[in-house]
Formats: sequence, C-alpha cells, structure tokens
Amino acid sequence: MTQTSTSFNVHIQTKLLEEKKAHLLLLTYQIREAVAKQQFAIHSKIVEETPQTHNVSAFELSKMFSPEQVIIIDQYWTAYRSYFESHWLNKSGQIKSLFRGHQINLDSEFGQLHHTSVLLVN
Repeated sequence: MTQTSTSFNVHIQTKLLEEKKAHLLLLTYQIREAVAKQQFAIHSKIVEETPQTHNVSAFELSKMFSPEQVIIIDQYWTAYRSYFESHWLNKSGQIKSLFRGHQINLDSEFGQLHHTSVLLVN
C-alpha cells in the first residue's frame, strides 16, 4: 500500500467513526427526549420507537470517547434498557399503553413510571 492510500484509509476510518459518534449521540438524545415526555403524559408510541441498542462496539466507543465518557454512555444505555423493561413491557413482552394509578402516587404503576422518568432524564 502506498502512503497516499494508507492516508486515505485512515481519513475514511476517522470520518466513519465521526459519523458513528454523531449517530450514537442522536440515538441517545432520542431516548432522552422520549423519556422526558413521559414526565408529563404517557407517550407509549414514542417509547416503542426508541432504539434498544446503539450497535457500537466497545472498541469503537473507546476510539470515539474518553474512558469516562464510555462509562457514562454504557451506564445511560443500561439504565434506559432497565427502565424500558421494568416499566414499559408487559408480561407478554408488548409495550404497555395503560398505567394504573396517578403520577404523584409512587406506589402506583404510573407514579413509578413518572418518578423513574424524572430520574433518568436528570
């Protein structure tokens, strides 16, 4: 391989990582926005459309972000996945659209969803 083609390949790989980083950040913002909306009313369709994974390898993450940022990203996605599974899936694995209770009652289904939504957004 010539130096020019090697340089070009490095340039392409760098640009590809930049695109993946931008895509990952957009997915993360999409999740945050969906969760933020749950603080005020139930928007099951929005949650249903959120990504469940970012499909970026640990190696790629390490090339895009600092070690501290990788930890934060992993923690956020793990927290979202837990939130999604705990609050949004029924026993059949379907998205819930109805929640019992009231948002100010933390012992109710809706209250727990509301409270956890606030925590995840902040």
